[in-house]
Amino acid sequence: MARIEISILPVALTWVLGFAGSVVVTTSCVVQDGEHCRHRNGDEACSGSTPYCNECLASNQNAGCVAQEPDAGCYFGGDSPFAAGTATDADTQPETSTTQAASDGSSGAPAECTAEGLRDGACPATAPLCSGGACVDCETAGDAFCSALDTGTPVCGESGGCVQCTADDTTVCMGADVNFFCGPDGACSGCFEHAQCGGSGCDLYTGECLDASVFWVEGPPCAEGADTGDGTVEDPFCSLAKLRDALGDRSTVHIMGSGNFDDSALVAASDGDVLVLLGEGGKPTLTVVQSAGGGRMYTQNLRLEADGASIVGCNTGGKLWLRDTDLIGNNSGFGMVATSNCEVTIERGIVARNDGGGIRTLGATLTLKSMAVMANGEEMMQTSGLQLENTVARASHVTVIANEGLANISCSDETELDVRNSIVMRLDGDSLSNCELATFHGVALDAEDYEDSDNRVLFVDYAASFFVEPDNEDPRLKVHDPFLDLALWAPGDPRVDIDGESLETVVGAMNYAGADQRP
Repeated sequence: MARIEISILPVALTWVLGFAGSVVVTTSCVVQDGEHCRHRNGDEACSGSTPYCNECLASNQNAGCVAQEPDAGCYFGGDSPFAAGTATDADTQPETSTTQAASDGSSGAPAECTAEGLRDGACPATAPLCSGGACVDCETAGDAFCSALDTGTPVCGESGGCVQCTADDTTVCMGADVNFFCGPDGACSGCFEHAQCGGSGCDLYTGECLDASVFWVEGPPCAEGADTGDGTVEDPFCSLAKLRDALGDRSTVHIMGSGNFDDSALVAASDGDVLVLLGEGGKPTLTVVQSAGGGRMYTQNLRLEADGASIVGCNTGGKLWLRDTDLIGNNSGFGMVATSNCEVTIERGIVARNDGGGIRTLGATLTLKSMAVMANGEEMMQTSGLQLENTVARASHVTVIANEGLANISCSDETELDVRNSIVMRLDGDSLSNCELATFHGVALDAEDYEDSDNRVLFVDYAASFFVEPDNEDPRLKVHDPFLDLALWAPGDPRVDIDGESLETVVGAMNYAGADQRP
């Protein structure tokens, strides 16, 4: 029997997470996106340069983790997740005026306060400051109010509270050695997008812009004579063979066009090696990438294919971060294999139609976000969508469907698996095999023994009609029911309509960047 974490939540609570991140709540209890730090025991979910949990921030603002300890009204050090009666995420509240946000809930008038010129615990999270005896947000009070209150948080943030920085004002961050960008939580941060670093790319695991050699490669068909190129944007290489000869210990490669590169194995081979592969324009296809011996490799906007042991490999302490990258159609093996203390993150990608199985990990750490693992494996084989052995794995806003063989997800006794706001189901057989240490929150699951209303685990039998093309590469939901009461969408991104209805009232299972794009 799986370990089910008990939390306080009315069974009948219905809420809808939509396009703008708004929520319709039918009781006084407030529910937030399971990715937020206050759903993962506060500070325990935060680390590095942002070690504190701020429950007043939006869940899409670094999951609520910030650099400086928040004031008492917003600080969530740790408590029972999904606790009733606590403040909502800023991005999950209906849009209101400043007066409404500061209202006492009856007359529409701003709530009264006494801590003039300060944050006041009597004020709501969306209007935490006391000015003229009334609760106001910092936009009403003005940036000068924030600066006078605390020189470390001198700017008014989108949540209505004072923060270190915004996209338009990074003055406080300028003196930092690494944290000179403004993160989505309003705190100074290292880089978190490759585009922030010009052409060189971001080392996502350290937050540093890479001091790297930058190369450009043109996808086939190349212009005549392009093999004489020097790898610049003006005169790109025309073959990956020539690129491999030029790569150094730290390199960033921009791959233009949408062609299919043959014989394109690329490796970050040893500790200290960093290789960034960025598709530009179209979505070019490569065959094999690998991070080995402690090297780090990052991909973005690529399609990866192969016919062998795995499309993507990681071993001996390497690190992989695949973003907007699909692993498709390995007729002989896995989409990805990670072993020996590898650390792997996959965001907004699809792992599909790999006959050996989707993802196999052995002694690794795996993070999956807003992606799909579907239609992998073979019916009569011991294959799985996710084969997790001695692994620590976390999955959020993930769809794991229609995988053949042993199970959708198979685990070893030592595997720790946490799945949130996701769908796990298939047509025949068990979705889970030996996943005794698994926990589920806000999940539609076809394993009836795991159903638990407090953790919002909903038993649902698989139906192909729920999805657009579940046997191919399109995991989008076509229907609302039975998923309407689950937090399956991550907030804040434009998505496709379902049955022509407004996205403000629709719940889905994937986190798409646009109507014509995969997650």
